[in-house]
Amino acid sequence: MVEQGLKKIIGQYKYGQFNILDNGMAISYNPEDRVFKFDPFYNHAANITSGSCSELMIAAYHAIRQQYPASFAYRATGHDTNYFVDKASSHVFLLVSEEPLMDNQQIAKGPDSIEKILSANPILVDPSFGIVGRFSESGYKVKRIADQGVKMRYSDTLLLPHDYYVPLGLNSRKEMVYLGVNFDSESQLIIGFQSPRQKLVGVELRRKLIDTLVADDPEISRFIRLLRSREKKMSLSPLKKRKHIIIE
Repeated sequence: MVEQGLKKIIGQYKYGQFNILDNGMAISYNPEDRVFKFDPFYNHAANITSGSCSELMIAAYHAIRQQYPASFAYRATGHDTNYFVDKASSHVFLLVSEEPLMDNQQIAKGPDSIEKILSANPILVDPSFGIVGRFSESGYKVKRIADQGVKMRYSDTLLLPHDYYVPLGLNSRKEMVYLGVNFDSESQLIIGFQSPRQKLVGVELRRKLIDTLVADDPEISRFIRLLRSREKKMSLSPLKKRKHIIIE
């Protein structure tokens, strides 16, 4: 019964951030530090139904705790089976159990501690990809688990350094679409495409090839047009994140 209820909760969520330019996001960059700043890029405090994996994870975390107060919801960082699979990447999701699993740990990140928690086979809840099921059947990997109620810090500002990418969402071909930075390119901003279990391929923002690649996705096409036209201000001062948001 709990699994069915969890499926109903996450059924309201949609993974994707192709509307982020509608929130007044400012774009700036520091060519000396080779970093871009997007602010705001996230909205972690809102009760949203569409957004990034961290935003959806937080929304589902609150919804599950409210609907199932006797259960335990743990925030996990790790890897899924299709997109965030290499060591440098990470994905966030939830682990839900009827019994406490953390054994008085606030954060579990050692392999022995994590293995002990996972041996209880909690329910994996991934609102980004609509997955609810026993962890042992998921194929997911876990690097860190935070206890329920532990204060976690999030920022709505994104600082994206040279040669780094941030996921935006899936296109109609089930490719993950990314926003990246490359100061050695003319555009400086890159749009990346990644098929399941494949390496990311980046295309400069200015190139018309992107228009062909997103032709079947009006929402993404609109995002590309807006991103090309949005003012990008240069700053020689260090770019900083705004005040962190604390989620317990």
